[in-house]
Amino acid sequence: MKKVLTLCLALMMLACVFSLTVFARDEEIPHAYVTIVDENGEIAVAMQEVSCASNGVTIDDILKRAHDEYYDGGSAAGYASAESTYGRSLIKLWGNESGSYGYYLNNASPKSLADEVKPGDHIYAFVYTDTVAWTDIYCFFNKNHANADKGDIATLTLYMTGFDENWNPVTLPVTGAVITVDGEKTDLITDENGQVAITYDKAGELIVSAVHDEMNLTPPVMIVNVNSGSGFLMIVLIILVALLAAKFTALFFFNKKLRKGI
Repeated sequence: MKKVLTLCLALMMLACVFSLTVFARDEEIPHAYVTIVDENGEIAVAMQEVSCASNGVTIDDILKRAHDEYYDGGSAAGYASAESTYGRSLIKLWGNESGSYGYYLNNASPKSLADEVKPGDHIYAFVYTDTVAWTDIYCFFNKNHANADKGDIATLTLYMTGFDENWNPVTLPVTGAVITVDGEKTDLITDENGQVAITYDKAGELIVSAVHDEMNLTPPVMIVNVNSGSGFLMIVLIILVALLAAKFTALFFFNKKLRKGI
């Protein structure tokens, strides 16, 4: 009987270990998300985490840190900013020194690089690909991140920034954009409301974006973590093991108590 008890205790400990592996997370360091698009209109950094642990962190700080982490040669080689009549301004982005850049904070145009960034914020910076007619249009999805199971269907909405007749900034749906997944075009096209239904048919981390035949869109970015379904099965297995171990342990002590009573 002692061997049975030992086995039960071992199973319970194993279940606890698996539970910690599945559910426990290290204490998260506050961070912002950064997306950078290069001079060719290609996504160089896709919604990557950058530390935003202290107060008073600016867009300039976050972009510099992003280059330190993701650009070959770091910020010394790929990034620079300086004071101008418009405030703190970009003079080099992802190694490009054209001086033609755009950047957004949470899909809105900030005053300058000196604007404060808070944990969870998203910074999107890009190099203009058209420096003649300036046709680059900033666009974004209704979500930056999503979690899904393989086979799930989700509705996305694609927006673009623009101006009304009085030059006030407005947000408009993008019609006729082709959805891409990990850089590959799909058959999915946004409707008149900018919406499209997408099926997540493969597991892993996916980069969802979009292109357009008639508009020069900056590539929107949404990161989707698609589970294969094995995680749910593991949770069920952990629960079953814990229940069985608890049952056998309870029976052991119950039988032991009966023997003492006899």
